[in-house]
Amino acid sequence: TDFKLLITSESTRERDILNYINSSSENNFLIGSIMKSFFDFGHHEGHIFSEFPLGTSFKVDYLLLGLNSHGWHFVFIELEAISGQITTKNGDFGTVLRKGSSQIKDWEIWLEKNFNYLTEFFLRKIKPNDSLPTEFYNYDRTRVHYVVVAGRRSDFNDRTYRLVRESKSENIHYIHYDKLLDACDA
Repeated sequence: TDFKLLITSESTRERDILNYINSSSENNFLIGSIMKSFFDFGHHEGHIFSEFPLGTSFKVDYLLLGLNSHGWHFVFIELEAISGQITTKNGDFGTVLRKGSSQIKDWEIWLEKNFNYLTEFFLRKIKPNDSLPTEFYNYDRTRVHYVVVAGRRSDFNDRTYRLVRESKSENIHYIHYDKLLDACDA
């Protein structure tokens, strides 16, 4: 596929991937596969928002909204570089993954203080007489998840995967682009 060719090129940048996905609504499955493959919500309803603003402070590459029997959930996604210092020699997070982790921390702090911005944003998107579900009014960190996509499978080793597993308790998922490709084929 074109996406596979894109992620195999050393010269591909984060923006190239974002542009490719955003170039056609048919490419939404690349991001939508994250909800399908890594979370247990979204099977009732799901929505994708590209380059979602968090006020004037931040811009999230993608926001996924997913609905299940427990209500709505929010997945904030950061695409990072395919190559570079993804991990260190021993498997710790390298510069690229640490950058993604830092961005998530910034978003988390911002959301705790400014969740009402999301409420206002979505109120502007619905019909005048409609209302938002209660999940859109109060910040509940158990409904907020984060994903960083960076590097390739070869960048991750046993230690990296351990760090990835540990981060899930904080609702943070780190995946490589090969895993995203695998999710699309599933």
